[in-house]
Amino acid sequence: MMAQPPDNNLESKATGSIEEVIRAFTAVNPLPSLEALETVVDELTAGDVDYDSDVDDVDRPQDVDYDSDVDRPQDVDYGSDVDDVDRPQDVDYGSDVDDGPIGIPVGGVPEGYHVEIGALQDQADVICVVCMADLTQEDFESQRVKRCPDGERFHATEECLPGGHCPTCGRDLSGAAFTVTGPDVETVQHETWNEVRSAGWRPSAAIRQTGSLCYAAATATAATSLGSSTTQYERAHAYAMSDGANGEEWVVGQQGYRAAYAEESSGPYAGAPVRVVHSRMRASDQEWIRSAFNALQVHDGSPAFGGTGVHVIGGGRLTFPQICAAIDQGSLIMAADGDHWRLIIGYQTSSLGRQRVLVSDPLFDQERDFPYQNFTIQVSYTVSSG
Repeated sequence: MMAQPPDNNLESKATGSIEEVIRAFTAVNPLPSLEALETVVDELTAGDVDYDSDVDDVDRPQDVDYDSDVDRPQDVDYGSDVDDVDRPQDVDYGSDVDDGPIGIPVGGVPEGYHVEIGALQDQADVICVVCMADLTQEDFESQRVKRCPDGERFHATEECLPGGHCPTCGRDLSGAAFTVTGPDVETVQHETWNEVRSAGWRPSAAIRQTGSLCYAAATATAATSLGSSTTQYERAHAYAMSDGANGEEWVVGQQGYRAAYAEESSGPYAGAPVRVVHSRMRASDQEWIRSAFNALQVHDGSPAFGGTGVHVIGGGRLTFPQICAAIDQGSLIMAADGDHWRLIIGYQTSSLGRQRVLVSDPLFDQERDFPYQNFTIQVSYTVSSG
């Protein structure tokens, strides 16, 4: 067999690893010289340095993999989804927006402060945190810039404040007290609060609701706080036995609550306390009686104060002065927004004219405060000691 001439067509073999190419080369060209092997390697790897990039790195040895296949050696990843090129000041604070300095001291500005804004202008632009636009000196001079004392950043009024209110806390920022009056000094006033609690309120009387018994828990809390001890189950029973429940099938049905209660309060248990009869209903060997008791826990109802001795005045939404007058007189106010009942136990007013109601919520068994304008009252009962 005639020997084959040397095959120098390297491109036909330039697939796979260098080792594979050399094996292919020596199979056709036995006993190659060292110079021939070096020629193969040099021609296969000329200019190509592999930087673990998914793009061909030939003639691009300057491409270092920064988790990107684009030539961006100046790009340092700060964990932001925004191109970080030329933004080394961008440190990720858990936001995809440039979190660099915006002219506010780190940690926010304490209450009752005066901040020299001019001294901060060299650090970075002051921005509106709603739209992220830079706030210019003209914005300050035209008194368009507002700031909420509860927040840490500036806001612009016309374009960004819905109805003139802070988008975070709902505070009305339309007053001059919240205006940043110039590019040099911020003059937001310090706000103080005054709190008044009803003399009839006792925190130890608060009861956390079971099931859907918010109406019964709030009723029991009000009566107990005013000196007439009762439980939410006694108040739920009072509702189920009242005329207001006459249209409820779970109450008046053949195997409803009233029938089950009558069954377990007959004979030697006639006239037994509600808690005793309820205990018998829960432990009954008859499934329909147990179901009737469960129905009491899962259905809504209305406040029933019968037998507690407290004085009750029903109504709808109360004005803030009406709430204040009732609290000042030692009363408590049951208030419902839809199906949920809560107990108003006090009010708060601020030096800047804001108004809040202080509430005991049976769903959470804790006190909470709400801006009066955001606190919905569809039905109310003003409760006072008899």
